[in-house]
Amino acid sequence: MGLSPDGQTLAWGARGVSLWRTQPMSEVTNLWTDNYVVSVLAFSRDNQKLAAAGSVQASNQIRICDLATKQLTAVLTDLPYYWGLHGPTIVSLVFSPQGETLAAGGRLGLFKVWNTSTWQEISPDSKPELDKLLEIRSLSFSPDGHLLAIPQGKAVKLLDFRTGSTSSLSLAEDAEEALQVAFSPDGESLAVGTLSGVIKLFKTKTNRKIRSLVGHTEAISSLAFSQDGGSIVSGSSDKSVRVWNVSENSREEVIRGYTNSVLCLALSNNGQLLASGSSDGAIKLWDAASLRELITLGGHKYRIRSLSFSPDSSRLVSTSGDETEEGSPSEPGEVKLWDVTKRTELGTLQGLTNAVRSAAFSSDGSTLAVATSYVAELWDASTRRFPSSLPEQEKNFGERLTAIAFSPDGQTLAVGSYSDSIELWDVPSRRPMVALSGLGGGVECMAFSPDGKLLATGSRDLLVRLWDVRARKLLAAMPGHKALSITSVAFSPDGKTLSSGGADGTVRLWCVAARSEVATLRSDSDKVFSVVFSPDGECLLSANGRGTFGFWRAPSFRETDSALKTKSQ
Repeated sequence: MGLSPDGQTLAWGARGVSLWRTQPMSEVTNLWTDNYVVSVLAFSRDNQKLAAAGSVQASNQIRICDLATKQLTAVLTDLPYYWGLHGPTIVSLVFSPQGETLAAGGRLGLFKVWNTSTWQEISPDSKPELDKLLEIRSLSFSPDGHLLAIPQGKAVKLLDFRTGSTSSLSLAEDAEEALQVAFSPDGESLAVGTLSGVIKLFKTKTNRKIRSLVGHTEAISSLAFSQDGGSIVSGSSDKSVRVWNVSENSREEVIRGYTNSVLCLALSNNGQLLASGSSDGAIKLWDAASLRELITLGGHKYRIRSLSFSPDSSRLVSTSGDETEEGSPSEPGEVKLWDVTKRTELGTLQGLTNAVRSAAFSSDGSTLAVATSYVAELWDASTRRFPSSLPEQEKNFGERLTAIAFSPDGQTLAVGSYSDSIELWDVPSRRPMVALSGLGGGVECMAFSPDGKLLATGSRDLLVRLWDVRARKLLAAMPGHKALSITSVAFSPDGKTLSSGGADGTVRLWCVAARSEVATLRSDSDKVFSVVFSPDGECLLSANGRGTFGFWRAPSFRETDSALKTKSQ
């Protein structure tokens, strides 16, 4: 099936070709009644020609029809026919934008190009070397007609008709197999659909990968850009069609500054500073507006586990240390406080013996909650003294604490562990409240919504959960992440969108009201360790395992709501 570029004619191929007028929908004519079995159709950009590839009487052909007269004007017959090969031989067909060239691709490496004025086959000066065992399922011309993209296993061949030369765009690093290709309308980007269902975006000038689109679970079967280049529509063998926002203002920027994995991020409440911590114990402060590195704070010997700014943005707390699978400290636990205005260390919490996974400031900045391996402790943030532990909360082996979070009003403290429940504590009285139960695999991360009514958690069972804090009940368990664990969750400032990062290398956006995934912003071979929204909700950041972190314009709720509606259709 094919639709003409002007949208007025629909061509349907089966045995012969049926032409339909779209306004109003009515059949115009049937072309060819000689049992011609059509496999693929292509309209020329000027709406003058229709090419139909197919077979009849043990012969493969491409028939050319003049759409004005509905007459057959050419038949291309110099095409192989493979006896015993089930299915069509020619599976891809495309006119160049100027209509001067027709290209065809098919099974067993079939690739041919014709001049549409003479219908003579063109032999490029340097014909691309193609694998004869691979099927060419897709072909795409650049908007100027100079380049033709040809998917070839773990690469995409780019044939330049001006020079006759061929270059190659490699997917070998990602261990992907290219199936579908499409140039953007401005020719600056090339989208590649893969066998795994991931869509890769490349810059055509540099052949550099700039983005990955994850959501499909099976092979990409069709791919196209919108006319303005801001969206991609993809079809997949997973029986879904997805619309992706790939406009410039939502593109990921990769910020480099580390040689080791970036494990955690924090943005100050005034939006001026970004803090990042890595596996080598280094903490970096960045100007949040320009993303310029300001300083590296040294002092930790071991990996940074968490970072948190004080509510007034004047201080930063950092934690480090780790434990073995048996629960014994493999790296000494350490908590440090920093004056981010002077960019100096204020001091270290003394007396910690266990590993420290997380720390958080209360809403007034006076109290610091620290999650050690088995006990949640409350410290005076000014004096750095240890006034109390939460009573009756010593954990058994295998129930080590993993995450801790204050509610926005500072009255409730949530404590997560590898047990099957989340403990909620009343901070003023230091007394336990009713626990939230129903977890699988314990909690890896959690965050309160801005209004304090909801708690989001991520677990090793790969579910993002939403809890009603007041009613003490589970609202939703949302699947999406694919491997290992969910490492970070964060609410947007308006509380309408939730972001999650996972060890599968993806960042996912969820509509809180609909409790449904609306977008996947990134994916590569790295783990995503941390996600965070800027205080104004305009930006979303993620930290990953290659010593980089990604920076996006965060989609508005209107955009995520629109994506949700598109997904449900």
